Parts: sequence; C-alpha cells; structure tokens
Amino acid sequence: MNKWEVQGGIRYEKTEGKGNRFGNALIADSSFIIQYSNFFPSVFITYKASEKHSFNLSVARRIDRPSYQSLNPFINYVSKYVFDQGNPFLQPQLGNTFEFGHHFKNLLFSKLTYNYTDNLFIPVLRTLDNITIAKPGNLGNSKTIGGSFTLQFNLLSWWNFSLNAFTAFIRQTGVANGKNINSKIFRGNFNAISQFKLPNKWVLELSGFYNTRNRFGQFIVNESGDVSIAASKSVLKDRGSFKLNVRDIFYTRIFNADINIDGNQEYQKVSQHI
Repeated sequence: MNKWEVQGGIRYEKTEGKGNRFGNALIADSSFIIQYSNFFPSVFITYKASEKHSFNLSVARRIDRPSYQSLNPFINYVSKYVFDQGNPFLQPQLGNTFEFGHHFKNLLFSKLTYNYTDNLFIPVLRTLDNITIAKPGNLGNSKTIGGSFTLQFNLLSWWNFSLNAFTAFIRQTGVANGKNINSKIFRGNFNAISQFKLPNKWVLELSGFYNTRNRFGQFIVNESGDVSIAASKSVLKDRGSFKLNVRDIFYTRIFNADINIDGNQEYQKVSQHI
C-alpha cells in the first residue's frame, strides 16, 4: 500500500447575498436576494509505480462565483455607444472535473482532462437603439475534453528548455438574447522557454507562445502569439539581480475577435504591443 496514496473529502457551502439600489426620478428603488448551497466532493488517488513513473487520478466538483463587479447593476459607460452593466441575478458556474495524469521523473508531465461546467457565465452583448450593452449572463453549459503535457530538461549544462502544450475540444450550448448557441471548436495553447547561462552570471531567456482560434459564447477569438527575449545578471554576490525584457519583438501579439450580436457579425481588432 505504500505505493498508493488516497485523499478525499466533501465540503458544504451556503451563500446568501442581499443588495439594495436607491433610485431617482427616472429609476425606482430596487433590491435583490440570492441564495444557493452546494456540496463539493473530491477524491485524489496517486500510484507510484517506480522511481521513474507515477500516476494520479482526481475527481472534483468546484464552484466559480461571479465577481462583485459582475453583480453590480450600475451602468459603466465605456464610450458614447458602448456600456456594460452587472447582473445581480447571475448564478455561479459549477464544474465537474476528471483528470488522469502521468509523471516521468522530473522531465515529463502529461494529463488527460474532462470537464463539464453548468451555468456557464460569460459576457452577453445586445444592441438597443444603436447602443451596445454588455451584461454577464448564464449561457448554459460547456463540455471540454483535452490533454496537456509539460516537458522540461537540460539540453546542455548551460541550456535549459521547457515546453508546455494544451489542446482541447470544447462544446458550449445555451441561450443568449433569446437565441440558441451551439458552438464547437478545437483549440490549443503552446508555450516554450529556453534559458542560456552565459559567462559572468548573465542569463539569456528566449520565450514564446501561440494560441489557436478559440470560441466562447458570442465571441470568436482568432489566433495570436509572440516571441520575447530577456537578459538578467546577478549582482551584489547573488543578493540582487537586474533584468531587461523586450516583449513581442516581431509585433505579432494582435488580438482579433469576431462578435455575433443579435445575429449581426461584427469585427473587432485590438493591437497589443508592450
């Protein structure tokens, strides 16, 4: 049994919230009360097959609560034609996650994941008299089947390398603005870091990431990525250091999104360069 380790537990939570909004000559006073309670069980099993290989299995139920700003019903004007507003009746999203992982030494970490999330909350956009309103809402549910791995090792005594990759198939179903949403997408995220130890306690780091096309609710976010470089040096007998970092050296970190509002396709492009 010394090769096995089992942990488990169950947690009960009850949440109550109350709010009051004082009105004016145009808007009447209003109030709201929210109440919900849930059990959250979890089980973690680890099997150490040998000094090189270990396996783990976990099953857990989790809760993700909306932030205060997401619940705040007051209007925040982003521009003359765009504003966002909280939703005091927003419910938390509940997730059930199953994971199976494998560790090989300290070199390779791999994992298979299945997640089902109910009451998925996302920003919901609608138009009214040429005004775009963003308000969070509970879309429906989301199912994710994915896998990931992390590889890290020393190629040479002066060269460290790590690679992380995550791929998943995601399906979301629900209703936004009275219209059914049934989206399916295969997405991936990839990150790589190389560190080079140079003379005189200098370290050079080259990193990059790439995100494939992704979709959630009314939004389709197109692919993006960047390459960054950094140099650091230890000083004061290793009691301090300074670092110079240049991000997105090829100016490729560009955010592109397609937004479907009330059946109308819109295009938004935002460039981010730091």
